[in-house]
Amino acid sequence: MSNQLPVNTSGQASEAEPVAINIRAALGKDAAHLLDGKWDALLSKQPIPNPTSSAAWLRATMQLDESSIPLVITADIGQQIVGAGAFEIKSSKGIRVARWLGGSGRPAITPDLLIDPEYPEVATDIMAKLREASDVVSLGPSRIAGGLGASFERQDKKVFAEKTAEAWIVALPAPKIEKLRKKNKTRLKRAERDGATIRINTYSETDTIKIGLERLFVLHQRRWKDRHDISRFSSNDFYQDWTRDLVVELAERDQVRIIEVLENGQPVAMILGFLFGRGALFHTPAVEPGGILKGAGHIAMQTWVEAAQNAGAEVMNLGRGSGEPQGPKGALGPTRHPCGIFKAGSSSPFQIMVSVTHRTRKTLRALNRIRAGLAA
Repeated sequence: MSNQLPVNTSGQASEAEPVAINIRAALGKDAAHLLDGKWDALLSKQPIPNPTSSAAWLRATMQLDESSIPLVITADIGQQIVGAGAFEIKSSKGIRVARWLGGSGRPAITPDLLIDPEYPEVATDIMAKLREASDVVSLGPSRIAGGLGASFERQDKKVFAEKTAEAWIVALPAPKIEKLRKKNKTRLKRAERDGATIRINTYSETDTIKIGLERLFVLHQRRWKDRHDISRFSSNDFYQDWTRDLVVELAERDQVRIIEVLENGQPVAMILGFLFGRGALFHTPAVEPGGILKGAGHIAMQTWVEAAQNAGAEVMNLGRGSGEPQGPKGALGPTRHPCGIFKAGSSSPFQIMVSVTHRTRKTLRALNRIRAGLAA
């Protein structure tokens, strides 16, 4: 599939010459061949470079679900990628559903299309190609104001967006970092006065990251024990092994930091964070409540933000939800970004199906709110 976009490369005011845009799609194992250095070069151009959209991360994600078929689509000009998206096709009852590679939510966090700022139109071509390969598109949770949301605004077909928990993004240095430092200094002094010995570690070398990751697994499992919503990060041996392999690969590229706050030699707060160029991602936290040190999560967050900035990060994705002012995310002064799950049918019958499902869910949510109000 090819398209023509007018491009003026001369810098003159003369009429622009059309440049051929080639849309490529690769299914299954062949999709990995498109996840290379050119992919990462495009990721570096994004306003908020997301480490979970890097080529290495996505290649690893292809191993997660053998029942899904990876699908990578790129928009190329010559040897340059100017647009891209990593998806998977999951068949359910004979219906081909297109999702982000890895499914909804983790391991990817607020995934999006990768679009060269000079060629925003290619997003529409990528989505058109995705619709050719599927019956239903269900992508999210993603930022409504991101590349995906913008591409749907330019399309004729109706797209339904189900709102989800918002994402929180903070520019570095964080607007409220000095205020957080002062509060954390007071927290540390108070804990030491009450008899606690506090130590803060930042692991950046592969060998220490390996050790820190195992400690994070233990703390994370203890923190989420007996809860039904434990993330895939530490829920079973398969996901732990997958995370180990990925973290080691990225650590060797200097793209991982693990923060650890110890109280009397025991971990009370840890953070796993990822880096990619100007971008950073607050990925997995774990906090042990009830210790002498109050606000251990805030201290870990401050340390992670400072480590990311020292590594060259200029913007950090804090993930979705939990942005209350008193929490570790809110204490940084981040910006709220609405998110949603975008759904659409690739043809009229499937569009009707998506529409009916959307309206039914909307009605059920309204009824539940009414019931809750009556019960109160």
